[in-house]
Amino acid sequence: MRIGPAADPNAVAVPEDFIGRLHVEPARDIDVILRTDGDAPVARLISPDEDEQTITPEVADGFATYRVPEVAIYSVLIVPEP
Repeated sequence: MRIGPAADPNAVAVPEDFIGRLHVEPARDIDVILRTDGDAPVARLISPDEDEQTITPEVADGFATYRVPEVAIYSVLIVPEP
């Protein structure tokens, strides 16, 4: 993973540097917390590797907490406007 521009194009890792040596564990039980005025909409979690899920938030004290059970690669949490 690289964040930002490469300082030296020759010093950037390529996939071949990691093949066979890198094992990725998906993140689990991630809380996405958003400020809300009243009710919060149900969100959708989509990924090309998993079935689509709906996530109902818990709302308390002006915040909606969406608990994402597992983040597969390329997962996207879609929270519609209320």
